[in-house]
Amino acid sequence: MSTPGKEQRTPARIVDISVGGIGLILKERFEEGTQLVVRLQTTAITRPLPVKVVHLVEIAPEFYLLGGAFTTPFSTNDLHKLVS
Repeated sequence: MSTPGKEQRTPARIVDISVGGIGLILKERFEEGTQLVVRLQTTAITRPLPVKVVHLVEIAPEFYLLGGAFTTPFSTNDLHKLVS
């Protein structure tokens, strides 16, 4: 995951994904409204996924749960590729 225009990468674990957005656990704090680019480590979906941070909560010391909304369409077909 990175912010557009920056090559800073932040590892994250997916805890939820839908056609509307994604839930991630990560060790970096992002402000609501921040635009991010998520790159999945899979061959099922190879394109970057632009995401807007809509929710962030600290769930443990230095661990955050981030809720992000996709800013470009993510199809049901793409979702099925990931979960099958």
